[in-house]
This record gives sequence, structure tokens and C-alpha cells, in this order.
Amino acid sequence: MKFLTTTCFLLFLSALCFSQHTFFNEQYFNEFEKRYKADAVECFKHETDHNFTAVYGDGTLGRKEGLIQFYTDFSIGSRTITELKTYQFGSTGIATGIINRVYVFKKDTTVRDWKQRFTYTFSWQKTKWVFVAMQLTDLPNNNIEYEEIALKKTLDAEATAFSIADKGTILKLWKDDPKRMFMGNNADGAFYNLNYEGFKNYIFNNLAPTGFTTVKTNHRFNFKGNIVFVDYDQIMTTATGLKLYQHNVNAFERVGSDWKLILASNHGYSPTNKEKNAAQGVKNTNSAGGR
Repeated sequence: MKFLTTTCFLLFLSALCFSQHTFFNEQYFNEFEKRYKADAVECFKHETDHNFTAVYGDGTLGRKEGLIQFYTDFSIGSRTITELKTYQFGSTGIATGIINRVYVFKKDTTVRDWKQRFTYTFSWQKTKWVFVAMQLTDLPNNNIEYEEIALKKTLDAEATAFSIADKGTILKLWKDDPKRMFMGNNADGAFYNLNYEGFKNYIFNNLAPTGFTTVKTNHRFNFKGNIVFVDYDQIMTTATGLKLYQHNVNAFERVGSDWKLILASNHGYSPTNKEKNAAQGVKNTNSAGGR
């Protein structure tokens, strides 16, 4: 009887530790979301564990410092949560649901958009709930126009970087992956194929400014989970005014919050007279570019 009385007393004390204001429930989570939306940087600084871990939709890992940097670079356009469910198991709180998020890059107003199923895990530490882990699973997103704009800007940035021989930007836009491929053929049929080491060797040892400008048209996007294929037509104009025509295909892979290039397949061709005449009236989309 004494043991039973002691056990009941300890359970009573444990229950007192979680007053109505400290239960992990929808009310608490919605209040957390308000603070998150108001200032994500401060929220991550003060309401996440120092060992916070995120698992993104493509399987890559994120840490507290990386997310603080992300929210320093991006502002929250919107965050909408549906199908929210919360659970508490002692000192562990779990929230699940579907989240639609729109973020705006502060430097150039590029918009990023995600739809994901989430599982957030919290731990009761001393006097408050602390965000300790996040698991995200990518879902089909009907609002892909934001992603298409971001992908076009990445292609334009890469073309400009090749034109001015900006090695750092090129390597930043490409995923550092031994399986990446850079290939194509010129209009005369000459074929080139650079593997991982060949690509790096070309960038570091042979890349030189070209001064080319480019026009890209007829973009088509094919999203396959965390991979997207983009094909388009491109006209490059050399410093002497010579125009080079290409049909190109690029592949990107989602790496964290960014799209990284993993494939370039460029195919030069001889245009018809109709295409030559049409090209005279096409407005440049880049101040510089071409590869």
C-alpha cells in the first residue's frame, strides 16, 4: 500500500509539471507557428535544440546553423498548414500535417515554393518545449510556376558565369557529384563529353571569357520528385555578331532548398532561313552568357 501511495504521488507530481499552458497540443503549436512566421531567425536561435536535425524531402540533412542562414537569406511569403495533428508522450511532443510554404529570396525577390508532409518533434526541457527535429516528405505541388522562374534564373546565371569566366558561380550552381554530365555537339557534328574530372579541369584550367550573349526560348519543364528536366532553344551571339543555334536539355536536382545542375546536354544545329530571320527580332534575355 505504501508503494502504491508513493507511485500515485509521483504520478501526480509528474502531471503537475505539465499545466494547461504547457501541454503539447494544437493551441501550443499554433502559438509556436505565429512566432515562427513573425521572426524565424529568432525562433530558431532560441526555441530549437543545439543538436537540431532536419531531414529534407530529398534525404539530405540540415542543421540549426544552416536553417538560421536560410531564414537570414529568405523571408517567409506564406506558410499554410493543413491536416494538423499533435501528440504528447510524456516529455516528447509531435506535430504532423501538410505544409505549403512560399519563401522570397531577399537579394533578388526570387520565389521558392514547397508542398510537404511534415513531422516536427519537440522535447520538454526545463521550462519550455524545444524544437529538436524535423522530417519533410515532398508532395506534388500544383504551384510550380515559382520553381520554373527559379530554374530559368539559374540557367541565365550559369550562362552569364560562363561568358565572364566566373568559376566560383559555375561550381556553386552545379552539384558536386561525380555522376554529373556535361556533353553535346557543335553544329558541325563535333561531339564533346566531359566527366566529373574533365569538367573541373576545364573550369579551372581552360575557361576564358567569351563575351557571348544568349537568348533562351520555348522552355519545357518535367518535374520528377526532386529531379527536374528542362529543355529549351538557345541562340548565342558572339562578340563579332555570329549567331550559334542550340537545342539544350538540363537536369537539376533539389539539394536542400536549392536546385543544382547535374546534367547539360547541348546540341548545336544549322538553322533554317526562317529561324535566322526570326532570330533578328528576338530580344536578349541575358546581358551575357553562352556555353
